[in-house]
Amino acid sequence: MASNEQLRRTDQPIGTVQVVIASDAVRVILAGEVDVELDNELDEAARAVREHPLPVIVDATRVTFMDSAGVRFIARFYGQGRLTVSASPTVRFLLQVLGMDDVVTRPDRI
Repeated sequence: MASNEQLRRTDQPIGTVQVVIASDAVRVILAGEVDVELDNELDEAARAVREHPLPVIVDATRVTFMDSAGVRFIARFYGQGRLTVSASPTVRFLLQVLGMDDVVTRPDRI
């Protein structure tokens, strides 16, 4: 029987993290499966966000799966009054369950 690692296609990333720094906000674009495999990328993104005292916009509209690694990333900025999340249905549901959906906006609002 093949392991989960063997079943994953190595020629395509499972999930991605991209940081775009503008003059008015730091936008973090998450896509695909945001899980423990992206811990290093999420930590780097969090460092970039902390280096720029700007509002944080997380675009998670293309996230298909999110585990605690993704939630931990969002939670780092939650409650600081400068976070907006545009979420896929998967992420929206997860943030609703956790009581963090007050930062979620419609995808066309970011």
